[in-house]
Amino acid sequence: MQIDPTTSLIASAVTTTMTSVGKWAWDKWGAEASKAAGAGAKSQFEQWRKNKGWENAAQDYRRHLINEYSSTKLIGKANPVPIFDSFVLHMLEEPAAMRLYGYQDLRQDPNRLRRDEKRENALRLLGQSSKSHRLVILGKPGAGKSTFLKYLTIRECRADSVITPILLILREWARASQQKDSPTPLTLQGLMAFIAQQFDTCGFPDAQAFIEALLRSGSCMVMFDGLDEVNLEGQQRDTVIATVGEFARKYADVQVLMTSRTAALSSLRLDRFNFVELADLNETQQADFAQKWFEGNPELHTQFTTTFAKPEHKSVRQLAGTPLLLSLICLSFEIDKKLSSRKHEVYRKAMEQLLVEWDGWRGILRDPWHPLLQDFDRKTQLFSQLAFEMFCEGDILLEKHDLRERIGNYVRRLQTTNTPAQTLDTNVLLDKIESQTGIVIERAHQICGFAHLSLQEYFAARYVRENAKMRTLQMLLQPANLMDDRWREVLSMASSMLGDAEDLCLVWLDNAEKLIANHIIIHHLLAWAQQKPANTSYVAFYIYLSLDLDRDRARDLARDLARDLDRALDLALDLDRALALDLDRALALDRDIDRARALDRDFARALARALARDLALALA
Repeated sequence: MQIDPTTSLIASAVTTTMTSVGKWAWDKWGAEASKAAGAGAKSQFEQWRKNKGWENAAQDYRRHLINEYSSTKLIGKANPVPIFDSFVLHMLEEPAAMRLYGYQDLRQDPNRLRRDEKRENALRLLGQSSKSHRLVILGKPGAGKSTFLKYLTIRECRADSVITPILLILREWARASQQKDSPTPLTLQGLMAFIAQQFDTCGFPDAQAFIEALLRSGSCMVMFDGLDEVNLEGQQRDTVIATVGEFARKYADVQVLMTSRTAALSSLRLDRFNFVELADLNETQQADFAQKWFEGNPELHTQFTTTFAKPEHKSVRQLAGTPLLLSLICLSFEIDKKLSSRKHEVYRKAMEQLLVEWDGWRGILRDPWHPLLQDFDRKTQLFSQLAFEMFCEGDILLEKHDLRERIGNYVRRLQTTNTPAQTLDTNVLLDKIESQTGIVIERAHQICGFAHLSLQEYFAARYVRENAKMRTLQMLLQPANLMDDRWREVLSMASSMLGDAEDLCLVWLDNAEKLIANHIIIHHLLAWAQQKPANTSYVAFYIYLSLDLDRDRARDLARDLARDLDRALDLALDLDRALALDLDRALALDRDIDRARALDRDFARALARALARDLALALA
C-alpha cells in the first residue's frame, strides 16, 4: 500500500517515543513480574529498574516497532513506503468459502455471490469486541493482510493506547523451530520464547516473566501473521494451529488476531475464533491507492485515472482487486505511460507475479505442488485447460469434488512410462493451488471457480492459442458462440495472442456466413458488398449493417479495425449481434424486397461517398 510519511498515525507514534510511554503501564506489569520472580531474579529486576527503568524500556520497544513495521514493500518501488492511515480496507463479515448455496442455484445466478456480500469497514469491525477478540483475517495473495497487521501495530504505538502490540511472523517462528537445539520449537513453551525474543531490545533480566504478567493482564494484542506461509511438510502448519489455539485458551483476556490466505480455511480448527475476509478493492479504494502511488506526479496520475476508467479497460479494473495486482498495473503504466491495448499482456505479467515472483520477492519458500507441476508453463497449462473446459460447458463454477477430479486427470495425463510413480492427493494439491495463487478459489462452501471471470477468459484464450492447430478455433468460433456474449473477451484476447490470425479470420468468416445462410435480404446486401474491392468487401458489408444503427460509432470502429486486429474482432462480434437485431427489425417492418432494394440503391449511393472517405482512412 502506498503511504504518506506525514500521516497522523506515524506522526502520533513517533511523537510518543519522543515524549512519554503513553498508557501501556509497563511499570505495573513489571512490578508484578518482579514479585513473581525468585529472590535472585527479583534483585536483578530491581537493579535493572534503577539503571534503565520501565519507561525507557517501553520507549525502546515502541521505537523498535516503528522501525520494523511503519513501512511496507511495494512491487516497483525501490524503497519501502510508509504505512498510512487514510487507506480504508473492507472486510466480508462471512468469508465466501463459508457461505452455503446450492450448486445449481449458483449456476443459474452466479452474480448472487457478489450481491450477498456484506462489507464492513475493517477498523469498525475490529472495534466490535464480540467479533474481534478472536479473529482470523483471510484474504487473497497480496490483499493487504500483513500490511493491515503492521497498521494495527503502529496504531497501538500512539500515546493514548493502553494496548501493547505483539506482532509475530509465523514463517520466522517455523523457520527458527527447525534449527538444531532450537529454543523456540512449535510448542507453547517455544512460542513464549519466541515472543520473548521480540522484546530483546528492552534488555529485560527475565523477559518471559514480564511477558507472562503482561499476557495475564490482557493489556496486549497478539497478532500472528501468515499462517499460509508455514509449510504443510512435517505437519508444521497443523502444529502451529494447535499451539495458537492453546495459547488463546490459556490467555483468554488477550485479543488474538491471525492472518492467512483464504484457501487455508479448510485446515483451520480453532475454537471460539471468528472468521472474516478482506474484500476486493472497490472503485473508491482503487482511486485512493492510485493517488498515493503517483504522489508527486499529478500529471501522470491524471493520465492514469483517465486511461484506467475507459470502457475498454473494464477487465483490467476487475483484475485490480488487490493492492498487489493494482501495484503491478500502476507500475506498468508508470513505465509505459499507457495501459496495453493487448489485455493479455497485463494478465500475463499478473500471473507471473502470482505464480513465481511474489513469494520469491519476499523470500518465502512454499510447498511444491507436485513433481509434474513445478514450472510456470505447466501451471498455466493446467489453468488454461480448466478455463476452456468450463467455458465450453457453460460454467463459471464447479463443485469442489469435480474440480479435484479434473486436476487429478490433468496430472495423470502428464505421467509417462518414464515418469517415476508419484502419490497424487488431489485434496492437498488443490489446497496448495488455492492458497499459493488465489487464481482458483472457493467461491462458496464446496463450490469453486476462478477468482474473477476475467481470469477465466484469459486462460481460456491461452488454451485457444496454445492449441490452435487442434480444432480449438473451430470450437471457439462455432456459430452459436459468435452470438454469445460470454465468448466475446475470449475471442478478443485469443486473436491478440495469435502471431498469425489468418486461420482465425477464415474460420470466423466461414461460420459468420453460416449464420446468414437463410436470410434473403442479407444475401442481397452481401452481393452488393462483394462488388467492392476484394480486400474491403467484408469490412464494408459489416460496416454497412452497423451504420444503420450508429454511423459515427461504426466509423470509429472501422478505423480501429485497420490498426488493431484485436479491436477488429471486437467490432466483428458487435456487428454480428447488430446483424441479428437489424435482420429481425427489417423482416418485421418491411417484407417488400423490391422496396428494400430501392432503399438499398439509395443508401448505396450515399454510402459510397462515406466509404470513399472513411475506408481510405481506416485501411490506409
